[in-house]
Amino acid sequence: MKATYTSIPVDLCQYALINNRVNHLKLFLYLKTTSSGHISMKNYNLYSAWASDLELSERTIRNLFKWLIKNKWLTVNSKKVSYRIISYKQLNRKLGFTNPKCFVFEEEFSKLKSFCSASVCTQAAKRKRYFDKIKRQSVSKLGDTSKNCNSRRNNLELSTSYLASFLGVSKTTAHNIKKDATKFHLLEIKSQKNYLLDKLGNKIEQDKMMIFRKNNQKLSGRLRTKKGFIAVIESDLVKSNLIMKTKRFKYRENI
Repeated sequence: MKATYTSIPVDLCQYALINNRVNHLKLFLYLKTTSSGHISMKNYNLYSAWASDLELSERTIRNLFKWLIKNKWLTVNSKKVSYRIISYKQLNRKLGFTNPKCFVFEEEFSKLKSFCSASVCTQAAKRKRYFDKIKRQSVSKLGDTSKNCNSRRNNLELSTSYLASFLGVSKTTAHNIKKDATKFHLLEIKSQKNYLLDKLGNKIEQDKMMIFRKNNQKLSGRLRTKKGFIAVIESDLVKSNLIMKTKRFKYRENI
């Protein structure tokens, strides 16, 4: 299957991931980008062709198609035995989405899940940077701005716990989403850690872990042992290779 091109609302990507609807979205996008917006079902061999293109079973395709009809992502014209694929604007309104941000999808459909994961990670990291900036500005007005924060203010950072909170999922699910997002180089993640040092600048050995966890409650959950020493795990650095767009959802929208 060749790569396709469309701008997918980030909320739609998030919805598909959280609700296990990636294959449903895949078929919807496939129909949207390979047709004129209307599908005639007089030819029942279409299911087989779609299954081959999307590398899914024909039974799965039929079930996905029924779901799209039931949930009105496709509207039925019984007289013409055809279906109309609704626009992003209509779908956003139907699902209650308000975020105009979209990411350009120009990949093969086999990469859709990874693309959705990279999209929500990028959105979460950008949101975190925005609110971190507001916090820094508040601190700056009090005359206590950290040079370390300023030096990293243009970087995208994303911890698993923040992503879990952003998506409303468990940390395990958030970890899996971050891992899936790095496939196909759609998102690059670099872990950060800093070793705890004593007054002489020497690394503190791991046998003092219990003491530090007891006396540093705020850091307790981020303390780890690395090569025999105590390290503080920081938010991962994130580099997104996706293209973001703001979509105004024109009334007469095809793709």
